[in-house]
Parts: sequence; C-alpha cells; structure tokens
Amino acid sequence: MTTVSTYYPKTGTYSYATIEVSTLTAATIPYLNKSAIASLTSDQLGTIPSLVISSLSTAQISSLSTGTLLGLTTGQLSKLDTAQITALSLKQVAGLTSKQVAAMSSQQLNSLRSPQIRALTTLQLTSVPSDVVPKLSANFIAYATPAQMASLTSVQVGVLTTLQIGSMTLAQVSAMETADLAVLTTEQLLKGFDSRQIAALGSSQVSILTTEQLTTGLSSLQISSLSTSAIASLTTLTLSALGTDDFAAFTSKQIKAFTAKQLEAVREYQLQAIETRDISAISTDIVSGLAADQFRQLTSAQIAALSTAQVRALTTAQIASLQT
Repeated sequence: MTTVSTYYPKTGTYSYATIEVSTLTAATIPYLNKSAIASLTSDQLGTIPSLVISSLSTAQISSLSTGTLLGLTTGQLSKLDTAQITALSLKQVAGLTSKQVAAMSSQQLNSLRSPQIRALTTLQLTSVPSDVVPKLSANFIAYATPAQMASLTSVQVGVLTTLQIGSMTLAQVSAMETADLAVLTTEQLLKGFDSRQIAALGSSQVSILTTEQLTTGLSSLQISSLSTSAIASLTTLTLSALGTDDFAAFTSKQIKAFTAKQLEAVREYQLQAIETRDISAISTDIVSGLAADQFRQLTSAQIAALSTAQVRALTTAQIASLQT
C-alpha cells in the first residue's frame, strides 16, 4: 500500500488516497509525489507493471533509493526510456546489480552520461553481454576509465569493433591486460589502432603479441611507432619474420634500441633494408659484435654511412670481410 496525492490547481489543495502499488496505472502513477516514491520498498517497486514503469517522470526516477531500485525487474528495466536512464544519479547507477546492467539494451547504455559511465563498477561492465558490446558507442568507450576498460573480459575485448578500438584513449590502451591483447585479431590491430595508440603499448604488452599479430596485424607505419622499450622486447623469432618494409620504416631511435642478440638474428635482406641514415644509430659495441659474414652483407651505401666512431670500432675480421 502507498499514498497517492492528487493536486487541484484551482483550489491549491491536495487529496490523498491509499492504494495498492500493484494497481497503479500509467494514469495514476504520475500522482505519486517524491516522498511516496522514496517510501516504496524494492518489493513494491517490483510489483508495478512494466508498462506503467515507463510513465515514471525523471524526477520520480531520481527519487528512488538505491535499495528500492534493487527490486526493478529486467522486464521493468527494459521499458525505461533514455530520458529516464539519464535521470539516474551516479549512486543509483553504481547500485544496479550486474543482472540489471546485463539486461540493459545498447540504446540504454549509450544514453548514459559520461559521469554515469564512469560510475559503473567493473563487475557491472563485465556483465554486459558479448552481443551488446559491439553496439556500444565510440563515446561510451572513450568515456570509460582505463581501469574499466582493463576489466573487460577477453571475450568482450575480442568482439570490440575497429571503430571502438580507435576511440580508446592512450591511457586505456596502456592499461590493457596482456591476456586481452593476445585475443585481438589482425584486423582489430591493423584497422583499429592508430600510430599514437601503438606507441602507448608497453614492452610487456608488445612482447606477448604473436608473430602473426605483429607481421600481419601491424602496418610498417604502426611498426615504426613502437616505443624503444617495445622494440627491445621483440623476440628474435618475431624480428626475423618482419618484412623489408618494416625494417626500412624503423626510426633511428628504434634501431639504436636493438640489442646485439636481436641484430644477430636479422637476415641479410632485412639488414640491407635499414636506411642509411639509421645505420649510424647502431651502437659501436653492437657494430663491432656483428659476425664478419653478417657485416659484409651491408650495402656500400650503408658502409659509407657508418660514423667515425663505428668505423674505429670495426674488428680486423670485419674489415677483412669487405675485401673478400
């Protein structure tokens, strides 16, 4: 039972009547004042017909306590329009159960204001079904916090569209878990991430990418955006699988980040693809550590591009290899 007040504007008076909550109709529910709404229990709210729930005003929605909202059934929730959804307070949003959030449509989720999105708990976000995730707007993704994006399950990450991935902030990319990066398809990598996002990936993130993800999923431009720490984390197996376009795209800073072990694994045609302006970036220790057979594979233009310090660091065996 609850009390309904009726206002008579001509006299400025109210009349009151006690009714069963379950008998409320679309015509009578608007007469419930804020105090009546606030006094509803979760059980009472759950008895209101789903079609009647849609007649609640935004002010009435805002008056519902978080405890009362727990009684909102998935059927009732599905009838809330976007205006009612946006009327929810941050406390109300955070108080919804995972089951309730899982029942929300993509239209309802996309209507959430940015503070409401950030109010969602990680448990709530992971409850969003995988068939709804691809329908989330780019704004929804961009408004989420790095911690929220990191909480997504591998299944959810695996169904993200390239548009959604492209809307991720650099902080969100940096926070991605390695297990989630591992499930990304080559299309998601190639068409989703831009150069800035690739540069935001840390060494631990890049190191878990498969050879296929790096060679097929990343363009030469994306490869040239990898941080120097990420370059140093690449395995020799991965490096040996990269194309000549990738080696030609490496920047001087990236070439300088190569370890001796990495450069030793580079094939002849890959080594020759390194641009002459980048050859001088290789440290003298690494240059002198190249095997004579590998050193002599350098082109004449690359040899000419060696710095004075690099030439002085050459071993006799390397110099001799040039004469054979």
